[in-house]
Formats: sequence, C-alpha cells, structure tokens
Amino acid sequence: MRNTHSNNDENTLPEGPINRRLLCSQKAAADTLGGISVRTISRMIERKELIGVPVGRRAMVLISSIDDWVAQQVRAQQRRSSPS
Repeated sequence: MRNTHSNNDENTLPEGPINRRLLCSQKAAADTLGGISVRTISRMIERKELIGVPVGRRAMVLISSIDDWVAQQVRAQQRRSSPS
C-alpha cells in the first residue's frame, strides 16, 4: 500500500485538525475552568452553555465549546466594565 502523505514517515500523523483533540472528559473540562466541579460542568451542558458529546458510556465535552464559553464570558465582562 502506497503512503499518500508525502514527507511523513509511518509513525507520524499528517498535519492539521486530526492532531488536535476535539473532546475532553467532564473532569478535564472542570479542571480547565479553574477546578470547578464536574456537577457544574453537567449543569452547563444541561443549560446548553457547553456541548456534551456521548461517546460510548462516557459524556465528553466539545473543547471548542469551552473556548467559546470563555470568550463569551470575557466579552460580557468587558461590556459591563466599559464606560457607557
């Protein structure tokens, strides 16, 4: 079978999105957000603040939804603290 990825040996993955983690556990999400509780992460998923993705028996969190939530919180804080 011919390798279709030029300049890559067999043990390396091609560059791009495949190398990036897309999901994390609820515990990892809680740790990422400063050590909040896993229950808080579950509530955030229930309220659609974060995107939960079922993988087998595990409930994972879409990492980009964590990034989006943090960015939204920063924008809201900036609006509140800027002079009107």
